Amino acid sequence: QLYLGLFGNKTPSHTSCRRWLNQAGYYMLEIVSLEQAKDWIFIVDNSIRIENRKLCLVLGVKRSQLKKGKNLSFKDVQVITMRLIDKNKEVEKILEEAIKKAGKPVSICSDLGPDVMSSIRKKKKK
Repeated sequence: QLYLGLFGNKTPSHTSCRRWLNQAGYYMLEIVSLEQAKDWIFIVDNSIRIENRKLCLVLGVKRSQLKKGKNLSFKDVQVITMRLIDKNKEVEKILEEAIKKAGKPVSICSDLGPDVMSSIRKKKKK
């Protein structure tokens, strides 16, 4: 009904679909509040390069929702935050932002890359 009401019998362009998807993603990332919990596990990654910057992504999964013997899937994790960064030291600020949104994690996981490990070590000390 919504589709027909907005577009009639016309098919929306791929650009329109992408814009809607981006707006829905932005809404989910920035507007929808996360449940403050004491059992979050953060997964931090900087592997996507965009020109001379990196995308720092913090995913979260609640320890209480992990299933023994099962691999994580996209459905199991939530995007806590993501930001484009210029310098690796910005990861610490992003972790602070993630903690404000979701609560202090019980664990922070990564690929052990030097671009994120110094910030993770600092957060674990606090």
